[in-house]
Amino acid sequence: MSRNILRDGDQLMLPWWDGGECVCDSEGKCVPKFPSLETSLPPRLMNVNGTCGRRASADGDNQRIISFSLYGDDPGYWSQLSDSLSKIKKLYPGWKVWLYTEPRGKSGYLCPLLKKHSHLRVCDVSNLPNPLFNITQVLPTMWRIVPLGDPTVDVLLVRDTDMMFSEREQTAVMDWLSSGKTFHVMRDHPNHVVQVLAGMWGARWDVQEEKNSTSATVTGPRRADLINIRNKMLKLAYLIDQKMLDQEIMKRVLWPEMVGFMVSHDSFYCQVFKSGWKPWPMQRKNGDFVGNAWYRKEFANNKMKVMCPAACRPPDHQDWQYC
Repeated sequence: MSRNILRDGDQLMLPWWDGGECVCDSEGKCVPKFPSLETSLPPRLMNVNGTCGRRASADGDNQRIISFSLYGDDPGYWSQLSDSLSKIKKLYPGWKVWLYTEPRGKSGYLCPLLKKHSHLRVCDVSNLPNPLFNITQVLPTMWRIVPLGDPTVDVLLVRDTDMMFSEREQTAVMDWLSSGKTFHVMRDHPNHVVQVLAGMWGARWDVQEEKNSTSATVTGPRRADLINIRNKMLKLAYLIDQKMLDQEIMKRVLWPEMVGFMVSHDSFYCQVFKSGWKPWPMQRKNGDFVGNAWYRKEFANNKMKVMCPAACRPPDHQDWQYC
């Protein structure tokens, strides 16, 4: 019997990141209970559904999740995760966080996170459930789109690990969810001049949206359609490693499907990207903006100093000069 299906009594010895155990000493240092167990179980042995792993599958259906990609050795992308997870628990109670990564060798910081944050799920990109399996050859920034159309999920937010979560962002998400629209995009800075920012969009498939065109009623994307969209994007992201190409892929594949079926909160380009535009429902505070990587030293003091165009401010709050 191979090591990845060893048994402890009548229990499968699961990998520490997906059903196994991390233990902590008196000083709070957390490590895997079985540190040598670094191989994932085949999902078929664990009755796993969805697109993440055993823990996520056990959470059942109708989940609302926030999805991240984590890769590389730059601490700027993971050192703040505990703070982000705490903010998410407060801003999005009941939501889960799916972290797509290669967990081997990362127990030093993932074990403490798993012990502290019960809403965190680690998704092993080398061993995802059928039919995805191993996506390590896909552009890492695209790993986080994998839950699109997941049968166990209702709502997906795709975010950057170094983004600071805020009430402004959460208020916009709630505004989108109350609209019944399928997709959500956000732009909150003069540099956000692209159709879809790779870490600032969302989708839902718990409602079936319709819109009236000039000649007929058009039905929005169904879950199966979203899976096809995801697969097209993953195919284009295979065996490439070019910065910003994720946004180009989304521009080509995702954006055309969003038009007419989205809410777009945009503080600067409301007259450029007109489809689904709504003003931000919460006024900017202290020069903050959604999408700012405040946790990274080079962006720690990055404040908004540009006034929003009057057309992009709420009609009843034209005094929100920085909207």
